[in-house]
Amino acid sequence: METSRWARWDRWMRALHLYTGLFLVPWMTVYAVSAFCLNHKEWFTEGLGLAQKWENVREVEFKPGPGFPETPAEQAVAILRHVELDGPHTIMGTPDANQLVMIRMRATGHYRVSWLPPRSRVVVDRLQPASFYAVI
Repeated sequence: METSRWARWDRWMRALHLYTGLFLVPWMTVYAVSAFCLNHKEWFTEGLGLAQKWENVREVEFKPGPGFPETPAEQAVAILRHVELDGPHTIMGTPDANQLVMIRMRATGHYRVSWLPPRSRVVVDRLQPASFYAVI
């Protein structure tokens, strides 16, 4: 009698484990495939051409005058106003004497504005829109 009770318990546990595992297999497959794609995204972005790229929009000569601000935050505002992209922005990295890079996000597109003081140039790049496949 003791063995039949354990046999029923064992049969019930095996069935529970089997059907629970079958129920969870689709989710585990989705997690496995998505983790593989996220860990090896270079394989997909290069092979299918899904990578977003910066496209050079224009280069403008910019020589700051005597009233040009000293702090990078104020410099960024003046430079963005000069290239007619003034508004909310982010300064990328640590500004130094060689360059000041700003990201300006707009509804019409995202822009990277780089000021290169040694060359007296401001380079404006625009991020190409993402394709449907890149979003997926």
